[in-house]
Amino acid sequence: MRLAFAAISAALDQATMRIGSILIANLLAALLSLPLLLLAVALGVIAGSLEIVILTAVLLIVVLPNPAAAGIHYLVHGFAHQDALLGAADSRYGLRMYAGLACQLWLIGIAGTLVILGNLAFYLTLHMVMGVVLRVLWIYVLVIWLGAHVYVYPLLFEQRVKRGWLIYRSSLRMSFTRPFYTAVVSAIWLISVVLMTVTGLIGIFGLGLTASIQHNATRQLLVALEDAEEA
Repeated sequence: MRLAFAAISAALDQATMRIGSILIANLLAALLSLPLLLLAVALGVIAGSLEIVILTAVLLIVVLPNPAAAGIHYLVHGFAHQDALLGAADSRYGLRMYAGLACQLWLIGIAGTLVILGNLAFYLTLHMVMGVVLRVLWIYVLVIWLGAHVYVYPLLFEQRVKRGWLIYRSSLRMSFTRPFYTAVVSAIWLISVVLMTVTGLIGIFGLGLTASIQHNATRQLLVALEDAEEA
């Protein structure tokens, strides 16, 4: 618990101290993400549901590794590693270098999410006992899947072999290695994502804040795992 809150505290401190750079990089990421927001609105209009708009925007823009946010994630990753020389202009470099790789992760994330939601929707139609059991199972899988995404974008920068399926495997392995830490951090992260999206702050400051939570949480856990291996 202490490690989780240390990560959140570090994220808040860095987001506050480097607010100028984060605001500029956040604006760039938000502008590049506008097509995804329009897609979420279109799906919500078709479904006739505001909830669909919010949930789709949350998933496509923030929870899954949105390639349009590669710049701000590059910036925040540097801040989490105490790189004092990074500034807002460096987000453009991060975007050029990592947007393509992030797109691969994003597509994997969309595919995985659709498979899980498709199975959950199917089993919601079954009313027998086995249907209830399978619904609970797929809800659990969905929670684990979404929670593991707290590590996905940071591992794009941390991991030497930058292959999509390897990054997802590492994210899931970290989740199962420290389940309580992951549960606390991912819960705070996902709540922050929803609040920032609903209030509209995601386009001003929220992408940077939520990314900061991800990168500091991942860094703290990697350090803790390395220390445990050396002990």
